[in-house]
Amino acid sequence: MDYRRTVDEAPAGSTEATYRVVREALTNAARYAEGATVRVRIEPTDDRDEPVRAGGDHLFVVTVTDDGGTAVEPGLGTGRGLAGLAATVTATGGTFRAGPVGRDRREGWSVRASLPAATVLPLRRWPRWRGTAALDYALVALAIALSLGASLLSADVPAPFGGLLPALVTVVLSGLHAVPLAWRSRAPGRALAAVLSALLLWWACDRAGWTQPAVSDIFLVYGWVELTLVHSVGLRLPWRRGLFAPLALAAVGGLALASGSGITGSRTAAWAVLAGVLALPALAVWSWGRRTARRHERLSAADARRRVLLDGDADAAVSAQRLLFAAGLRDTALRHARAVVAAADEGDLRAVREEARAGLTALRDLLSGLRAGDDADDAPPPTVFGITALAARYDAVVRYVGARRPLPAAVEVFAYRTASALMAVGVTLTVRTLPDGVEVSGPAPTVPGVERRLRALADAAGGTLSTTDSGAVRVWLPEAFPWRSE
Repeated sequence: MDYRRTVDEAPAGSTEATYRVVREALTNAARYAEGATVRVRIEPTDDRDEPVRAGGDHLFVVTVTDDGGTAVEPGLGTGRGLAGLAATVTATGGTFRAGPVGRDRREGWSVRASLPAATVLPLRRWPRWRGTAALDYALVALAIALSLGASLLSADVPAPFGGLLPALVTVVLSGLHAVPLAWRSRAPGRALAAVLSALLLWWACDRAGWTQPAVSDIFLVYGWVELTLVHSVGLRLPWRRGLFAPLALAAVGGLALASGSGITGSRTAAWAVLAGVLALPALAVWSWGRRTARRHERLSAADARRRVLLDGDADAAVSAQRLLFAAGLRDTALRHARAVVAAADEGDLRAVREEARAGLTALRDLLSGLRAGDDADDAPPPTVFGITALAARYDAVVRYVGARRPLPAAVEVFAYRTASALMAVGVTLTVRTLPDGVEVSGPAPTVPGVERRLRALADAAGGTLSTTDSGAVRVWLPEAFPWRSE
């Protein structure tokens, strides 16, 4: 065998698919091309015929070829290996091809799989007008509007800015003071430092007479910007790093207020008093952010504990299934071994051969899973995305509703098993991702015993089985068992 690999790393799904492709191809070569030279290549590619992916070339190719040979024993395989590989590769986002090198299998066979070499993230659109980012940009626009509005409503109307230069400086400073709000969720500490720096620059321009109205008047209307960022610092930064935020706000805000025209006497003393007064609401807002952060941490810890319990339940189910496999293997091996010995005692070599082959086939089926077909070794991965590959075998349709997101492994397996039980030729299944779990629905099964299996799956996952008015079956699978959350 000639082996060469020039790809250093790949996602877990591509690595698993590569292993299965190479294993199946080498197994087929050993069965059907004895004595052939097998070449295995795992290399990156820039083939223009491959699908175009966001972010550039993120593919590598696995090829296994042989130069032909003789079959060891016809009929050893099940005929489902290549179909299963195609489903597995497709489920990871790749493409799969297999076929003879020439006109005949005896001239050689080639297996080729193109797989993602890196996790491809969707193209980020700027700006993202939804979620937290949308709120951040809305706050920026509000801050600029309030700042300019405060200037327009000053006592100097109809010339509130006092000239072209003060107007230009005021507009620029308003933008510098407001734009860092866009970093509120991603880098609140840096955003607060930028806002306070802009406020200091505004104070300096005010002292030089370049701005109108005074920075003290602007801060009275504009101070919520600093308080918003202080809350974000308390929410997102550790308390040792975030404690500086309310103190810095009190110091810079006190300086801005102490520069007002209504201050008489020592401005240093006024700054000290005003800074102390500002420290109280600043510390209160920061403490509010810290309490919110601790509540989020407690919720995350509880969710993590539920996931650990759920994974433990999944491990227990896997262990029980392995014991069932072991019992089936033992009984099957003993039964066929007795039949082989009996046939050998009678001198019936043909019966010996048939019993041995039947025993190997039965053992292979048991090792592949309890159910032939869907649970076999060549079945798609037992995940939510693997349902699509499973449906392709039945000419069925799968509709995905809701935003796709990572789910616990046990929930993925339960969803796949549920869809497998509902699957039939030509049906349409719906997989709906909910905030607290997954819902799988489809036409009511006509095969006896399927509803009992669905109810057992729903009970094992802590979910529910219900029937709609139209007669469809709906199975809800939660992300965590409610009774195990304590």
